[in-house]
Amino acid sequence: MIAAGGFGAFDAAMQALRPFGGFVGNGSVLGGLVGLAYRRPERSERVKMGIVAGKIEARLRGALSPTALAITDDSDSHRGHAGHDGSGESHFTVEITAAAFAGQSRVARQRLVYAALGDLMAPGGVHALVIKAKAVEE
Repeated sequence: MIAAGGFGAFDAAMQALRPFGGFVGNGSVLGGLVGLAYRRPERSERVKMGIVAGKIEARLRGALSPTALAITDDSDSHRGHAGHDGSGESHFTVEITAAAFAGQSRVARQRLVYAALGDLMAPGGVHALVIKAKAVEE
């Protein structure tokens, strides 16, 4: 049970994420820029990451070891467009910073991201993906 004003395990988990900036943004972003100060999210921000967004995060972290990663579910802004079946989690923006991108062209960086995501990008999976990839020194 959560005491009034206290979030126990949630606060402990967020403290563990301090090196990654804690919880950032609109509920679909977990991570952030290294070095950002931790702040406890507002109650309205405490929303679970969707299943597909979680898979995107896990695969990118596993394959590219990013120093910064932000995943935004843009699906609601594409309601009624091709590829949006109403269930959500079809359109995403990924902002990623990783050492693996050093010396790589924009296209090569995108290929690395697509390779990491694999079958998530197959027909019936993610319909659209905006990739903003940077090397650590950029």
